[in-house]
Amino acid sequence: MNGYTSGVAKGLSEQSNSVGLFVEREKVELNENETLEQALTRHIDNTAGTKLNSEEIAQLLSDGRVMLYDDDYTGVYYDCDTMVLEYDCDPLDVVESFMQGGLTLVTDTDKNILGGRFGVAGEHIGSVSVWLDSYKGTLTQWGETYTVSEQDCDTINEVLQELYD
Repeated sequence: MNGYTSGVAKGLSEQSNSVGLFVEREKVELNENETLEQALTRHIDNTAGTKLNSEEIAQLLSDGRVMLYDDDYTGVYYDCDTMVLEYDCDPLDVVESFMQGGLTLVTDTDKNILGGRFGVAGEHIGSVSVWLDSYKGTLTQWGETYTVSEQDCDTINEVLQELYD
């Protein structure tokens, strides 16, 4: 079946099993007459809304990582070989984004969170066609099942437990 959400579950699964659901990746493109430092500053500002100073850019280039003090991102990595920026996303923001179509918690008898079933995306208002189950470690869409990494499931479940407590 094809529709607005075609490929969402597969794409999320691929991301989960490669860099993780709590990372955003971005290829750095240099504009004409732009230095690498200027391009990094522009990309980070556009994505994270954070302007890094020259010392922070120098740290990013030498160490490959700099901390961000932003509501959405906690750090940024730069791979000089691939010219790719990776942003560590705030786990709470990511988990909340999965709740668009609802959330059902899976608990044990002591009310400890074992996982959650999220309505991640739908074809139209009121419908859900992509489900993420952090208890089973799966994403499902139109009868197809894909995996979610154990690390991502653990992070999701930790966030759910914090919200529940």
